[in-house]
Formats: sequence, structure tokens, C-alpha cells
Amino acid sequence: MLHLIAEAMPWIAGFCELLGIYVVGNKNKYGFLWSAACDIIWIFVAFRTGVWGLLIAVVPAFFINIINFIKWSKRKKKKRKLLIDCLFNPTKVPNRTFKINVSNDRT
Repeated sequence: MLHLIAEAMPWIAGFCELLGIYVVGNKNKYGFLWSAACDIIWIFVAFRTGVWGLLIAVVPAFFINIINFIKWSKRKKKKRKLLIDCLFNPTKVPNRTFKINVSNDRT
């Protein structure tokens, strides 16, 4: 039974990795955690099969996924703070107006 599970691990990891990418594509930060969990499965597969080249891609990808999850979490907090500032303290609203020249002079 354990042999069958070990044989199925690359398929499971591949499917989970695609699912993680899909979740990130839908702008959900938890896709990074999903992909990081899949990277752990890939590390297991690399050690089990002796494909050491796989570790060159998977180990950095694990840390990149964790870092991106943290970055997306911070960005959400900044957006939430900006929204609260805009609603409750209009003097702190950033000035994002543009000057548009609408004259008909074509000289």
C-alpha cells in the first residue's frame, strides 16, 4: 500500500501544483501556501527517486511561495489601512488627480 502511495506522489504533487497556480491566478494569496505544500511533496519525491536536479527548482520555489504569501498579506493590510483612512479621515486621501488640457488649439 505504501508503495502505491509513493508511486502516486508525483501525480498528486503535479495536480496540487497546478491547483495552487490556479488559485493564485484568481488573486487568492492562499494559493502560495498550497504551492508551498506541494513543494514539500516534490522534495519527498526527489529524495525517493534520487532525482537531485528537481531540488534545484523545488527548494527555492518553496521559499519564494512563502515570501510571496507574506508580501500579499502585507499588501492587503496596506490597502485596508488606505481604505479606512479615506473613509474616516478625508484629509489623508492621497492626491491622485490628473491635469487634462482640453483646449482645441492645435498649434
